[in-house]
Amino acid sequence: MKLYSLFISGIAAFCFGCSTGTDENSSAGKSLVSKSSQDVQTLTLQYRISMDAVAPSKFVALYEDGITLGLKIHWKLNTADKRELDALIAHIEAEKINGQEFIARARWIHEGYELEVYDIEKKP
Repeated sequence: MKLYSLFISGIAAFCFGCSTGTDENSSAGKSLVSKSSQDVQTLTLQYRISMDAVAPSKFVALYEDGITLGLKIHWKLNTADKRELDALIAHIEAEKINGQEFIARARWIHEGYELEVYDIEKKP
């Protein structure tokens, strides 16, 4: 039972580190949303397809030194762009293409967790 507890706490520590990103200058009590993260940024997103019934397909953000957990995304796209993205995602799911990368213009609502996307395109 102790080994199981150590395993679960290790996974929780790993996931917390992935979801918050790494910032050597941040303090423990500091909010995850800083003034700079409220600005629109260009980010690399990756679409991870579900390989089993446990984890749903999700977008994640890529950092230089890591990756976030699945993101909660608020789409701020026009109707035609959203339809085109939905069709592309359906194709990715049908073909089981895991890890397709996208370039997005977006703003963090909660850094590493929740994102507002204004523009997105498939990375060549």
